[in-house]
Amino acid sequence: MIFTIIVILCFLCWLSALFFYRKEKGGYSLSMVWFMGLTTVVELTGYLVYFQFHQKNNYWVFNSFLPIETFFLAWLLHKIVKPYFNSRPWIILGLATFSVIYFYESIQHGFLGMSMSAKKFASIFIILLCLCYYYFLLKKEEYVPLKTHPPFWLVTGCFFFYFGSICCDFFFEYLKTVNSISIKPVRYIIFIVLNFLLYSCWSYSFLCRYRQTIS
Repeated sequence: MIFTIIVILCFLCWLSALFFYRKEKGGYSLSMVWFMGLTTVVELTGYLVYFQFHQKNNYWVFNSFLPIETFFLAWLLHKIVKPYFNSRPWIILGLATFSVIYFYESIQHGFLGMSMSAKKFASIFIILLCLCYYYFLLKKEEYVPLKTHPPFWLVTGCFFFYFGSICCDFFFEYLKTVNSISIKPVRYIIFIVLNFLLYSCWSYSFLCRYRQTIS
């Protein structure tokens, strides 16, 4: 049951996007519906490949999704930080660097494996964009009600998830050792918590946006 929790969390977040964004006509808000739907399919596929079809690993599923995830979140964060500063040159540079690392690593180790270096770079790249958002938000002179500000919760969800994810990646071998000697799958439990934080923040952001559309 523990391994299905992430799929369920992702699915519930997708449902919340479908419900709260049903009145949206365009923009990045509506794009979140499609992204969450695709993410749910990827999470479900990864679960089925590893736990139902009993393959050696499901790295290739998430490795295939990694470029889509990175490019979409970079585009999303660009839209969010656009009012504060011109992030386009830095995002283009970051995505170009990510693409080089991803294709080089995939060719070297095969596309069926996990591009760990590209994954780490993508996490750091997204974390830096989140920190830029926080920095310029703090410098903003106008008052921003963070409790009901949708972009803040989208960025906060990303920051929590990718900061925790990069920590897990750097300690990947240690966590594998812990998993081999422990009854409880520590790494999976950590990612359940991270996914809960991510999808909770995003769902709350969807709710805040919905309240703005009906007010």
